[in-house]
Amino acid sequence: QEVLTVRVTNSNTLCFSETQLRLITSEKPNINTPLDKYACDEGNGFSTFDLSNLETEIISNQNNLNVYYFDSSDNEITSLISSSYNNLQAWNETITVKVENAFSTMCFTETSFNLIVNELPEITIEENYFLCNLEPSLSISVNPNLNSWEWKYEDGTIISNSFQANLIEAGNYSLKISEIKNGIQCENVYEFELIRSVLPRIETVEFQELSN
Repeated sequence: QEVLTVRVTNSNTLCFSETQLRLITSEKPNINTPLDKYACDEGNGFSTFDLSNLETEIISNQNNLNVYYFDSSDNEITSLISSSYNNLQAWNETITVKVENAFSTMCFTETSFNLIVNELPEITIEENYFLCNLEPSLSISVNPNLNSWEWKYEDGTIISNSFQANLIEAGNYSLKISEIKNGIQCENVYEFELIRSVLPRIETVEFQELSN
């Protein structure tokens, strides 16, 4: 800082008065750039993000700083930042952070981070499968490159935890799959039915003599 003496003089009488002017230089805030945040798709590229610790991540334990947040259209969204923030732009949203010195708002630092929504893992599976009663089971396989599989019968029994399962009982089944991407695990559930075909039974045989 620097102190200047300011003198104001009356040009006619040469009378003057003095005061001091203190010049203080404020530094720009020193902040951290937040890591990008990831969440699983909850529908059409939108999801819920926990941003409750975002300010601590940016300024740590510093005081006398004002933190503001803006969406990709430069609208302030500071009041929306919480433990259940819903992204406003599908799949990928950039949030700009402005941190200003509370004593000198002209001194500020900006940074940004992204909110990224992971697509749910997908497989190809039929809604209905058919099995003749003469066959003991039906083997079904799906994508082996996922992280987990859980095949479950309608009574809650888990029949397999691999990418392949042998279906025996007729009824309704579900398959829950998961995939780890960008450091988080996203799940998807598929439901299908196994239908056992009953063998036909011959009740009568009608015949007639050979003819043209």
